[in-house]
Amino acid sequence: MESAAIELVLVSSAMHAGWNALGKGRVPTAAFFLVASLGGLVLLVAVPILYPRVVAGAGRIDIALVCAAGLFEAIYMGSLARGYRAGDLSIVYPLARAVPAITVAFGSVLLGRSEAIPAGCWAGSILIVAGCILLPKTRLGNFRLRDYTNKPFLYAMLAAVGTTGYSIVDDTALSRLRFVHADLHPAPVTLVYSFFQVLMTAVWLAVLVFPRREGRRSFRGAIGEWRSALVTGALMTLTYAIVLIALAFAKDVSYVVAFRQASIPIGVLIGVVWFKEAMPLPKMLGTVILLIGLVLVSLS
Repeated sequence: MESAAIELVLVSSAMHAGWNALGKGRVPTAAFFLVASLGGLVLLVAVPILYPRVVAGAGRIDIALVCAAGLFEAIYMGSLARGYRAGDLSIVYPLARAVPAITVAFGSVLLGRSEAIPAGCWAGSILIVAGCILLPKTRLGNFRLRDYTNKPFLYAMLAAVGTTGYSIVDDTALSRLRFVHADLHPAPVTLVYSFFQVLMTAVWLAVLVFPRREGRRSFRGAIGEWRSALVTGALMTLTYAIVLIALAFAKDVSYVVAFRQASIPIGVLIGVVWFKEAMPLPKMLGTVILLIGLVLVSLS
């Protein structure tokens, strides 16, 4: 992966772990992330105005892709919120971040891009997943099915499904847009797409939140925390916009998704230091294995 992509993804990874810590500290809900999405829209609102031809050039396929990306993003955020309410940041966050490293690679193979993924990337992705298998355990050699069937683990897996979906869809959509607007720098094209992706995420979150009485009550509570929500949303949007720009400098989306897992040890550290979460030996070993996997991916 090119050094420009690595630098962008590393900056994004640190920011990503940061906004997740902010969200966890606020006991997040889907409604909180809905309000947070408004912060992202405010941050990007001028971009489609400055580049109207990117908007005008969007076809039906582009619209369908951005709608699908928003749906997967909403699944990710809603599941992450439930996972954080049920479990530790230092477990839910690494699981939700790591599983897509290998599922996106499989997705790339299904899309006919297997030649862009060398053996080192596969080995690193497998180590990342192996590290995540250790994370929920409290003792080595003590395999319990309930460690992998509890709410935090299952919501983390659902969040990983969302991440896998939006990563593949975003890569496909941006490849199309950058080809059509090859005369423009990738950054403005990416930011225009980001605006509409955030907009559709907010729409899907609204569909999830407003039909339920509990959701409407939660939304009123999130409005009361609008300052924290908007800051979180701005960080979320900026973080992922940087990742989308990095896609222009990587051979395949699986590289970016795998290397984004640099945020995992940061998230674990925040959970242990900030939220005073336990750090048993399996969690420590799992984090180290994840780091080794990251190195393999970055050197591939």
